Amino acid sequence: MSYKNDIRRLDIDDFIIMSKFSEGKIPAMIAREMWISVSAISHRTKKIKSIFGDDIFDGIGIKKKATEKGKILFAKCKDIILTIESWDQDDKI
Repeated sequence: MSYKNDIRRLDIDDFIIMSKFSEGKIPAMIAREMWISVSAISHRTKKIKSIFGDDIFDGIGIKKKATEKGKILFAKCKDIILTIESWDQDDKI
């Protein structure tokens, strides 16, 4: 399945949220770290699920965790975030 067109609906916060799920964090922890509400995390996870499918998360509400498929996807998102964070202001992009 190709996510090429739908992935454009994601923003940097969605990638940050997915990278935090790859670390095994639950929505309440992610919300606290990002200084946003748990309902905002819920809204964003619904958007993420609409793009990648329901099988990337297991559980509901505050007990939501990444499935094995989700962990693989979210680890890739974490790599993207780490790459962005490692860019130096003087680096040419």
